Amino acid sequence: MRTVLTRRSHSTKLLGAAALLIAGCVAVVASPQPADAAPTSTNFTVGVDSGVFREFDDVASDGTKSLAVYSKHSVNDRDHVWAVLMNADGGAPSNPIRIDSHATNAYEPHVAWNGTSFLVVWTHDFNDRGTDLDIRGQLVTASGALIGGEIPIETSAAKSQYPAVAAGPDGTFEVAYNDSTTSATTANLRVVPLSAGGTVGSKTTLRTGIGFAANDLVWVSAAQRFVVTYASSGRAFAVFTAAGAFQGGQVISDYESTFPDWPSPTALATDGSRVLAVFPTFGQVSATWIDLQPISRSDPFTLPSSSVSGLPDVAFNGVFLVVWAEETQTVPKPEKWALKAARLKSNGTQLDTTSSLITDNPNLNLIPALSRGTSTAGSFTLAWQNGNPGDQAIVFTAGVKASTK
Repeated sequence: MRTVLTRRSHSTKLLGAAALLIAGCVAVVASPQPADAAPTSTNFTVGVDSGVFREFDDVASDGTKSLAVYSKHSVNDRDHVWAVLMNADGGAPSNPIRIDSHATNAYEPHVAWNGTSFLVVWTHDFNDRGTDLDIRGQLVTASGALIGGEIPIETSAAKSQYPAVAAGPDGTFEVAYNDSTTSATTANLRVVPLSAGGTVGSKTTLRTGIGFAANDLVWVSAAQRFVVTYASSGRAFAVFTAAGAFQGGQVISDYESTFPDWPSPTALATDGSRVLAVFPTFGQVSATWIDLQPISRSDPFTLPSSSVSGLPDVAFNGVFLVVWAEETQTVPKPEKWALKAARLKSNGTQLDTTSSLITDNPNLNLIPALSRGTSTAGSFTLAWQNGNPGDQAIVFTAGVKASTK
């Protein structure tokens, strides 16, 4: 999960993409490889929601179905939060589901599954001028129905933005976000728990004086701790308990890149014990392992990406799968971007010395968001922006398979 991602500024300027529409679906298949050697293979149908999009953000799975959330610039000339529900093993997705209910802008959505329901969180532009930003949420059933009304998670007069969400212990949720209460250039990192029914708990200020950047957030069950990433003159992570008590953290990298017009956050995934953080550095995709007993990290290392790669996301399902966007052609125009992937084991072994192609059809494939798919190891759900220069659209997929060997 990212994201980011999750993760992305509302001022994002997309390169532009239009979906390849074939009766509402697109078939995408990776290059055939032997099943026991394929780092990734695909066997899925792709559904498309067309329109003018700001950004794609997140996807979560309940082990049978996946909910993909994104912001779409379409209604009343505003951005709003939408979702698509799909079978985690493939098939046509649902019709788009409107998540937010306000007339003003809503963007930067993220989603988590707690075993009973999904929680979608996002940034809400309360005064429609970008000066009073709130964090709001909405519970969604496994069948895609909204549960009750919107949840006001943070509604102070401050600029609260970049929410991330993870499921915690006993069906609870945790939300992390940036809150610029006193400064236009720095923010506080705050965390707040929500019950399974959406009751908002007490907020905790985890870190102060950090830079603006999107977060990613995971619950590490073995250590009974959350890990969250944030910006602080680079990339950093913090560890905290379900009660919001800060336990420690470290800088991941002194370098904070954008790609090429997007803030590009640090995405996280966990196997329940270890955490893998992935992020772009100087046009390549890097990663670091985070351990919590004691709190430590490995030296960053580079994945098998090209010199123009970024926007990575990562998920775990028997193996860590990292997906990123990689530029494959600059001239002649139009430029082309493909989605590439690589696998890692929990013991740190990189399974792939070269990346695997997910898709390069037709030209622009950007902003991937990844989660586990079904309960079967090696199953993942992926969504991304896809198409040709022109109109913009989002692609929702399921059934990405990754060998765990």
